[in-house]
Amino acid sequence: MSSRKEARYNALMKYANDVISILNADGTLREVSPSATRVFGWDVSELIGRNLLEFIHPEDIPLVRRKMEEMLAKLGLTPMVRARVLCKDGSYKKIEGVGNNLLDMEDIRGCVITSRDITDQERYEEQLRILSNAVEQSPVEILILNQQGLIEYVNPIFVASSGYSSEDAVGREPGFLHAEGPSSPVNREIGTALQTKGCWKGELLNRKKNGELHWVSVSISGVRNAEGKITHYISIAEDITQRKEGELLIRESEALKCAVLQSIPVHLCVLDRDGVVISVNDAWTKFAEINGLALGGFGLGANYLDECRRATERGAAEAETVRSKICQILDGTLSDFSMEYDCHSPEERRWFTLYAAPLTEDLRGVVIAHVNITSRKLEEELLGVALRETHQAKKEIEEINRQLENALSKSQELAKEAKASDLEKSILLASIPSILISVNSSGRILQWNTAAVKHFGIPVERVLGNEFQTLPISWNWAKVSEAMDRCRANGETVRLDEIAYRNERNDPCFLCVTINPLQRDMNEKSGLLLLAEDITERKILVSQLNQAQRLESIGQLAAGIAHEINTPTQYIGDNIRFLQDAFRDVLTVLKLYDDLVGEGGMECLKGEVVAEIREQWRKLDIDYLISETPAAISEALEGVGRVSKIVLAMKEFSHPHEMEKVAYDMNKAIESTVTVARNEWKYIADIDLQLDRSLPPVPCLPGEINQVFLNLIVNATHAIGDVVGESGTVKGRITISTKNIGEYAEIRVCDTGTGIPEDIRDRIFDPFFTTKEVGKGSGQGLSIAHMIITEKHRGRIFFETEMGVGTAFIIQLPLQDV
Repeated sequence: MSSRKEARYNALMKYANDVISILNADGTLREVSPSATRVFGWDVSELIGRNLLEFIHPEDIPLVRRKMEEMLAKLGLTPMVRARVLCKDGSYKKIEGVGNNLLDMEDIRGCVITSRDITDQERYEEQLRILSNAVEQSPVEILILNQQGLIEYVNPIFVASSGYSSEDAVGREPGFLHAEGPSSPVNREIGTALQTKGCWKGELLNRKKNGELHWVSVSISGVRNAEGKITHYISIAEDITQRKEGELLIRESEALKCAVLQSIPVHLCVLDRDGVVISVNDAWTKFAEINGLALGGFGLGANYLDECRRATERGAAEAETVRSKICQILDGTLSDFSMEYDCHSPEERRWFTLYAAPLTEDLRGVVIAHVNITSRKLEEELLGVALRETHQAKKEIEEINRQLENALSKSQELAKEAKASDLEKSILLASIPSILISVNSSGRILQWNTAAVKHFGIPVERVLGNEFQTLPISWNWAKVSEAMDRCRANGETVRLDEIAYRNERNDPCFLCVTINPLQRDMNEKSGLLLLAEDITERKILVSQLNQAQRLESIGQLAAGIAHEINTPTQYIGDNIRFLQDAFRDVLTVLKLYDDLVGEGGMECLKGEVVAEIREQWRKLDIDYLISETPAAISEALEGVGRVSKIVLAMKEFSHPHEMEKVAYDMNKAIESTVTVARNEWKYIADIDLQLDRSLPPVPCLPGEINQVFLNLIVNATHAIGDVVGESGTVKGRITISTKNIGEYAEIRVCDTGTGIPEDIRDRIFDPFFTTKEVGKGSGQGLSIAHMIITEKHRGRIFFETEMGVGTAFIIQLPLQDV
């Protein structure tokens, strides 16, 4: 390569924004541009000489490998591919890469890969898609008007509600919808407000295309460009006809709003303009005592700002920040505020996000929410996923605040004497992601939310006021009806963990249903509240993980079982071959005796004949055969017995996967598992079985229970192996015992291993957590065992451990099915 070309090449590699890599034909990185350090955090020296696939996310490796094969198969460019690439900090970035096969170029002799970080681009595209879907799927009517006030867009709910098609509406002023006509005073009022303020809110009586009148609550706001100029107006209208028509539904909905408010795990409160708490939910009142946090848990009438000052004096620095931000929101100088904080206790690690946002101008005050984000934080720690963007959380609180404003306005119109707490509760109904259905004391439907429409495919107008149990929902009505009757009779919450149903596409799915009683006072029951969560994906994932771990265990056992069967089979074969040779030799002597008898019997017995028989007797060592043959037969029979025992144990262990629980002998299950796993432990440990033969059968799923026992025995073997090694000269001990402890059958699996370090004891049952080297454990064994015992059998599993002494895992299974 000439010096000028080399200079241009070096400049390209050095100053390129994209990452430029040159690969050898085997995928090894030969050269990488310095921009790789900026994009991925890796130093160039850490990348050179390593294979590209080492940095690709495991799920994307097949796609990247296929593209590399296509690139190597032909010279020139290879189409772009998108994949996740590992960064030095453990996170992944989404990269778009294009390859160019230049193996035929003398100066290159490699494949050039140009990669570009598209992580933010994909996130923005997803946000745009979500926003578009939100508008299209919005449960309220949305119209977009141009500067002249003419309609440019209407969403599907407008078409369905008004009866006017998009073609009917686009290009017209929205005044044609009003019952009084386009020239009504309210239209002039709206036009004046938009010109002076850029927004208008109010209620309108509209006329549908079929002539039917209906009330709508309308909010029109200007949409400004980057220069602050209004380019469009967005009109959001919600049908409030039912609210206008029936006061009875108002009373019924009060019980519903209370039940929903108390079912929401978010801790909510509302402050007035002076910082006094005017409304809280139950989760808020319990917040302080649960989390030990100074900022929360204040009852009605307490001054939140004063409590923040006291907390600051006690040393809580964040309390002053919260007080200052809330004051700014009340002054109108701050639009909203959020803050993440940790709230750990000795028993549990937890994180929360505090959100604060203003009420409307007419109702000055602040909405405060504490949202538990522990699951998200733990997921980020375990799986290395990126943190969710803060502005997304802000959008969510803005949406909650918008709904709160709507709910407060509606409640003021419905009941002038309603308290601020009643206003707050109504915001929650429209934002519930779970299926929410309420029925009155007569079994007729009062509430049917958007999630119910989505999952069951039945629109709201077809269900409100109808009897719930007449709906065409494809699920086990007998089981649901029995649970509803039980809830009414006992006045207590009833939970159905797994209800099969078919969604609007007729796909088989599963729901977790909670049925709560609705009470207006202590003596009167007004109805039921059903909350349902779709657990189909979770159930599929658990099933896949369980099956994968079971197949992994069976695969590990296969070689051991083959070895165990091979040993007795070998000496059975050796003994049978010995008996074959012995029989042939004995047959030779017997032939001589037969010939002798055929020639004349014992009278013809001569000295030379006797000598020949004795010579053959000695030569064939008949005495040895007589003494060893019974032993060979006995040993062969013993080998057959051992093979039969192993096969029988494997049959017991590989119990068919029952869908229902059956009474099962725990002692027999343990003995079978110990036998099939013998090759795992026989060189490392001795097993001592201390089984209570009086233990009654336990209702369980045998295949699942056998899997738990196998996982615990293998884990105990590995723990002992870390102490004694694998030489076989020194062994540890595994003690397995069973006993009856009243309502439970207890199984203990004790080992003489290393013990469990204190800093990881609280993570032992976490999914994918393992301390074993790569390839030796998936981190799923104990997690699946915990799920099988606690969720499928309503039992308990825990452990006792001491460093340098060993560990005991204890399982307690109910003797009566629950």
